Amino acid sequence: MTTLGFGGRSAWPAVSYATALDYFVILCFAFVFAAVLEFACINFMERAVNKRRKKLEDLKRQIQERIMVCCYGGDFVDLHDVAPVHL
Repeated sequence: MTTLGFGGRSAWPAVSYATALDYFVILCFAFVFAAVLEFACINFMERAVNKRRKKLEDLKRQIQERIMVCCYGGDFVDLHDVAPVHL
C-alpha cells in the first residue's frame, strides 16, 4: 500500500496539492494504527481485571482459611453448613 501511495507516484505528473490517493493512504494508516491501539488498550484492561480478580480470589481463600483455623481448629468444615452467628 505504501508503494501504491508514495512509490508509484513517480510516473504521475507532479502536483502541489494532495490527491485522493494521498488521503486514502493516510486514512488507511490511521485506521490500522487505531486498530493496533484498540487491541493494546483492551489487552491492558483485560489483564488488569484478571489480576484484580485473582487477587480478590486469593484474599477470599486466605480469609476462609483463617476462619477455619481460628473458629474450627483447622478441621475442614463447609462454611455453607455453618449457621450464622447473631450478636
